[in-house]
Formats: sequence, structure tokens, C-alpha cells
Amino acid sequence: MKQSRLTTWVLNGFCWIIRKLLCLRYRIEVCGRESIKNHSFKKPGGILFLPNHPAEIDPVIVESLLWPLFRPRPLVVEHFYYLKGFRWFMDLVKAIPLPTMDVLASKWRGKKVDQCMQEIVKGLKRKNHFMIYPSGRLKISGFEIIGGASFVHRLIQLCPDLNIVLVRTTGLWGSQFSRAITGISPNFGQILRRCAKLLCKSGFFFMPKRNVKVEFSLPSLDFPWDATRVDFNKYLEEWYNRYPKPGAEPLTLISYSRWKKKIPKITQQQVSIELIANQIVTSDVQKTIFAHLSRLSGRPKGKITREMNLSRDLGLDSLDIAGLCVFLEEQYAVIGVNPEKLQVVEDLLQSASGPEKEKNKSNILPPLPAAWVEKKKRPSIEIPEGKTVGQVLLRSLDRMSSFVACADHIAGVFSYSSFKRSALALSTYFRSLSGEYIGVLLPSSVAAYLVISAIWLSNKIPVMLNWTMGTRSLDHAVDLVKLQFVVTSHRFLDRLNEVDFGKLEENRMLFLEDIKQKIGIVTKLKAAMGSVLSSEFLVGYLGLDKIKKDQNAVILFTSGTEAFPKAVALSHENLLINQRDCIALNIIEFGSCLYAVLPPFHSMGFSLTGMMPILAGIKTCYAPDPTDSYGMAQDIAYWKSTTFCCSPSFIQGLFRVAKPKELDSLHLILSGAEKAPDELFTYVKRFLPKAQLIEGYGATECSPLVTSNLRGRSANGVGFPLKHTEICILDVNTKEPKPLGQEGEICISGLNVFKGYLDSSSNPFIVFQEKIWYTSGDLGYITPEGSLILSGRLKRVIKIGGEMIGLGGIEDKLIEVAHHKQWLTGEKEGAGLAISMREVAAEKPQLILFTTFSVSKEEINTILKEEGFGKIVKVSEVRKISQIPLTGTGKKNYRLLDELSKTNNDAFKDL
Repeated sequence: MKQSRLTTWVLNGFCWIIRKLLCLRYRIEVCGRESIKNHSFKKPGGILFLPNHPAEIDPVIVESLLWPLFRPRPLVVEHFYYLKGFRWFMDLVKAIPLPTMDVLASKWRGKKVDQCMQEIVKGLKRKNHFMIYPSGRLKISGFEIIGGASFVHRLIQLCPDLNIVLVRTTGLWGSQFSRAITGISPNFGQILRRCAKLLCKSGFFFMPKRNVKVEFSLPSLDFPWDATRVDFNKYLEEWYNRYPKPGAEPLTLISYSRWKKKIPKITQQQVSIELIANQIVTSDVQKTIFAHLSRLSGRPKGKITREMNLSRDLGLDSLDIAGLCVFLEEQYAVIGVNPEKLQVVEDLLQSASGPEKEKNKSNILPPLPAAWVEKKKRPSIEIPEGKTVGQVLLRSLDRMSSFVACADHIAGVFSYSSFKRSALALSTYFRSLSGEYIGVLLPSSVAAYLVISAIWLSNKIPVMLNWTMGTRSLDHAVDLVKLQFVVTSHRFLDRLNEVDFGKLEENRMLFLEDIKQKIGIVTKLKAAMGSVLSSEFLVGYLGLDKIKKDQNAVILFTSGTEAFPKAVALSHENLLINQRDCIALNIIEFGSCLYAVLPPFHSMGFSLTGMMPILAGIKTCYAPDPTDSYGMAQDIAYWKSTTFCCSPSFIQGLFRVAKPKELDSLHLILSGAEKAPDELFTYVKRFLPKAQLIEGYGATECSPLVTSNLRGRSANGVGFPLKHTEICILDVNTKEPKPLGQEGEICISGLNVFKGYLDSSSNPFIVFQEKIWYTSGDLGYITPEGSLILSGRLKRVIKIGGEMIGLGGIEDKLIEVAHHKQWLTGEKEGAGLAISMREVAAEKPQLILFTTFSVSKEEINTILKEEGFGKIVKVSEVRKISQIPLTGTGKKNYRLLDELSKTNNDAFKDL
């Protein structure tokens, strides 16, 4: 790796300073460094330094010793690589970030590990040098355990021409930088700051020294170059654990003061297997888990015992152990297990047998952040004047100033002032990017809406990408708007599993963690200065006054439940008119706290629970995952949310697992995106008497809300049209208006309705009574009072025997019967069944019923006959599946069900 002489000189000088600073606390003895310096490495590749890992400070010690001679690039776990205040150093030494598989396994992380591997292999072939820790983590006891870690072994197989130097550090077991004190990985930044204070108190040069020995060694003749992974790792373990006395490395505690004994208190609890075996493990659980471990390890089930260590004895690596957490969640509904807690087989058995999910749902919540609890009265809920979202945003940020804007568990609490400052800093970066559009691939979070706001302030248009759509749909979105850049984050992608991003991975992704590092001090200072300037000045300075109200403000995509997703371009006028009409309903009370969990790619999540609260001055807490029902229940209790807006399927999931006490703070629950089942209303009335469930109806093309029920009034279908919205019901075939009470296609007109799909692939409009109406494809009718009643979906209507049959009506009736017969068990039940259709050449369409319960085809057809559907309506097949698939917006995924209905039933049984 070539560097300029100046850079080399600076880095060598910096390493000298680090060594001198380390000497204030450590008395470092170095053995074998001169022998490797003078050794003539015979293999043509670079050198791979393999140290043990007793403490978080040992990489600093080893790197400072090796850098002047070899300049090895360290492989660093991501949370260290992005550690605040240290990224500049990581960039100086060309560190390579590696995903932390101990926390979570995902397809994205697996790809990044492969990319790291390829980069290192290429570097070694170019005679670059690297420092990699074979264990991949801090040691958890006096013994260095590598277990089933596979990275180094695989690297040697891919690059046999590399040279190896073994490094052993002793004397740090007992340091505050080790896990000996608490049993968990310490916070490096906090410990470093604490040590700096202790150094100051001891007068810098008078702190007692800790003896540390660093040994460098070339591999001996018996080094297992071609051994299996298990044998290779055992050889390294044996070498690392050669201490002066047989056994584990002794715990060494050194005082921080020369004048009195001041050592850290050991809080780590060593728990034996006998003590943790307090749950009854059934034979079925043990049999299932032993079989799973046998598949992972290749060891016969009969030779697996409960005392075996998952890494050392079974050879499982960190990826395998992270996968075990997924196995526990899918097989036993156990969530939130920390992979670090899974050390022996017994830990796995206990997690599967014990009520882990209840343990994680402690009723004792941590205190709310002080900034979240406001002592002064907030301004009224209203959206400021302005023709474009950027103008309104800046005016809202000024109007609300020091009041709380939003919060989440990652970013913390943001006031409107801090939100403005951060958005301005980000907008400077986005302004430097080429192209009109910037993709956004982020969950509901403070970061997501900061990014969206910054894109507007940079005079660009956000394109909201749905990561649940699949590769083809994502590629279509990239090609359609010619996306050059997509903003996302490592933290988010690391938590996605089995997602293929297709063309997005072609150097288009911009990671927030990297963007943060690229925003320099000058940009931050300019943003700080800009944040105190008035919105009126900034509108002109940023060029926002040149944007017209009918220009595109955002690109969203339809849910694609029944067809390929379409690109919907909503204008500034569309969004602002709809949001102002929503506020005018007076549904959301003054002083409310909104819990927002719908993803930004969802039209309701983007506009109504995402940007509208910021523009209107509603305090909002964001959460990233509407499928995490336990997490939502905890969040609502923690943030004391009063308003919750979501789609019915996700609300059902919440009700299914939450205790009513956790939802006690809720006063208002808003349901949209699909028809809310009666069970939701029953649950709220029974268990949440202080709350009201209000249902509305909308569409992405309508920005999105069209109708809504009102607070304090009983539900009447999906409610009444908003102020600037009109609806009419037209005959499906003749396109003539239908009388009140008669079903037809719902058509919508108003300032909130979009102008057309971006790709112009279809025309969803019809001209009627000299107005342009959007044809929704939904079926319904209008009551004499003027409210809208939904009755089905046009595309889910089939013709059988000359008659038009609505699949939605069949589905609704079967759900009603299923509850009556207790096949579905009550108001907490999720989506329990769905009807799909299969076209057969020269035959009438076949109806396929998907259920989550067992029922025969004959029984279903008898029910349909008794309910008056006639002889022509018959189900051809009943297929039982574990759960009805949903889209990322919480709707039943009929497109996927239609595809599944075409598959062979025998091949389908395992789903």
C-alpha cells in the first residue's frame, strides 16, 4: 500500500505519540518483533498478523508497535469503525469495517463479509499486510476461544501464498477494557474518557503500571495450513493460551492510584449450567434443537450433550449463533435473545423453554429522556402558510423553535431547532449530488424524515423505495427515474434478511454513517448559522421560491398487491392540501403524542405519520418495524403515546401480544390502507375504553386520505370525504352514476389527486360532469348520510356463469363464519384467510382458499351454499399455510397468493 512520504512521516509520528501515551499506564514488554523485522518471508503474498483479543485496548497497542515496520490494515468490527471521534484514525490506517455477526445475521451482512474477504485477498496478493483477530470478538473468559470462527481459515484457503505472524498479548485480562469486569463488551469511548480523568488525578506520570507482554512469532513447522476449520482453530487456541502457568490467564487488577488501592469492582457473575437449568425442557424441544445443531455442526445427534460449548465443542461460528437467534424466534416465538448469551447447548434449550419474550417485556421501563418531557405549553396544531413543502417546513421549524419535534431510540430527542440545523447540514451534501432524484431506503425514524427534509431543502425530489417489493420492482424504480443515488444506512440494512437489492448495489448506495463523516466542520458551522436565520430569508437563499406548487414533491409507489407497482408523483399542492384537510378534521387533540411506525414508502407513513406531524407541530416518536408487535407495545408504554396510526393487519398484531395496560395511554387509533375488521372495534371497546378507533379510506394517488370518520361519532363505513375531495360511484361497465346505496366503482376528484403515473403506462382517469376523476379500482357505495361504504376491489371481481362475483365479499363472509365456528379465535387474531383465483384454459376460473387453520374444501363449499352464494360459487382447493403473506404496507399480498395458487399443491405443503 503506497503512501506519500508526508503521510508516512505523520503516521509514524502519531504512533510514537500513542506509544508514549500508553506508557503512562502500561509497562509493555515486546518479544520477537526484531526477528520478524529481519525475517525474509518466502511466500509471495502479504503478511497476515493474527493476534488474540483480551481487551479493547490491545489493537491500539499492537497496531502502534507494527505500524512503523509493516503498516498493517486492521479489520475492525463496524461499531468500532463508526465510533464517534475515531473515524478519522480508522481512515488514516485504512481500516476495513466488518459486520458484527455476534449481534444479528442477515443476507446483507453476509454480502459485506464476502466483500471484505475479497478486498483482503486482493490486498494480500499485492503484498499488502493485514491484522485480523481470528476469534472475531473480545475473549469472554481467561481462555481465548475461537470456536467455529471461519473468517481466517477461509482466507488462508483462498490465498495460500500469504505469510502469517502470530501475536499473543498477555496481562490485559482484568483491565477495564476487557470483559473480565462486567462480562460484557465495555464502551470504548466511555472507558477511554474515564482513564483520561484517572490519569489527570494521578498526575499523569504517577499512575501504577500494568505489565503487558506482546509476543510476535512465526508459525512453527507443525502449523496446520491445510487442516479443517476446527483443527485450525484448536491449534490457534492452544498457542494463544500458553501462559506462564498452566490454565487460564490469571485475572490481574491494578490500582488506578499510587496513594490508595483503587481497583474496579468485579460485577460479572459466573453462572454454572446447573444454576441456569431452571426451566423444564421437554423431550420434543430437546429433540428439535439437537437435530438443528446436528445439521449446523455435522455432529451426530447422539453425541451432542447439554454441557457442550456451541463454539468450542460444536464448531459454530458467530454467523451460526446469530442464526440460532432467528431459529428461536421462528420456531418458539422467542424474541430479543442476545447471541452473547448463547454459550452452551443448555442456554439454547433454556431460551426455547423459558418465557423469554415475557422476560424481555419488563413492566419496569427506563425513565423518559428529560428533553422529551416539556414543561411549557406547546403552540397550536396547524400547518403554516406556504405553497411548497420546503417553504412550509422552514416556517414550521421557526414557529415551533425549541419545542420537541420528534424522537426515536437511536437518534434521541430532536427539537425543531436541532432538526433545522441537521436538515440544513444534510441539504448542503445533497445539493452537491448530480441528478434531480435521490432515493430513500430507510425505515420510519428521525433519520428518515431528516433526510427527506434535507432533500427538499436541496431542491431535489425524494424517491421512496419499498424494500419489500422484490428485486424486479426495485430495479424498475431505479430505471424509471434514473436513480443515481440512494440514501440508506448500514444499521438498517444489517437488520434486513433475505433482501436482494439488485441494481441498488451498483455503487448507488450512500450510507448515513459515511455521509456524517463527510460533513465537515465548515458545513456544520454554516448550518448552525443558517438555523438562526429566518425562514423567509432561507427560502430565497436556498432557491425554494422558484419551485411551483404543481411540481413533483415526492415519488411513491403503489403497494403492488395485485399488479406491478406504479410510480406515483405527488405534487407539493397534493400533499399540503391533504395534510391541511386532515388537520381540519380536529381528530388529533392538542398536546397529542403520535406513535409513527409505518414505513416512509407507505403513502400514509410518508405523509400523515411522517411529515405532517413535523409540519403541524405534533410531537412524534418514530419506530422502524410495524411487524415487531412486542416492540410497538413497549414503545407506546415508554413514550406514553396518545395517538397511533397504522394499517389493520399491524394493529391486529399489536393487539394480539400487547397487554391492555401497555396501551393505556392511547386515546386515538387511526386505521387505514385496507378495511378494518369488526374485531378491531370490538377489542378497543372492550379493552381500551379511553380510546376510539377511527377508520379512513385513501389511496397513494390521493396523497393519500380520501374519507375519514370523525372523533366522538360512531363509525359509518370509512367516513366522509375531506374538504377538498369529492367522490362519486360509477357503474363498472357503463360508467354511469349509480344511485345512493348501489355499488359501483369509487371515483375521486380533488386537489389532492395526482396528475398521473410517472411512466404513463396506464390512464387511471375518466372525465365525468366536466371533471377529471381518478378511478380507484375499489368498489363501494354512498349512504344517504353521505358516508362511503367499501365493498370490494374491482380487480378482485371474476365472472362465473355470466355473473360477476366479488372475491372480497366471499372472503368477508368466510372470515365471519370462521370466527363464529372459532376457527379464528377472536379480536386478537391476525389475517386468517384469503381468497385467490387461478385461471385455467378453456375452463371457468378456480377459487383457491388460503387459511391458517384446518378445514376441508367440502365444508367451505357447504358454508358458501348456506350463505346464499349459489351453486356457481365453489372453492376448488383449500391450502393451509402458517400465515397469510402481507406487503410492507400491511395489506394482504394477493399478487403473491395468485402466484402461489399456480404452484403444485404437493410442493406447497411446506410453506
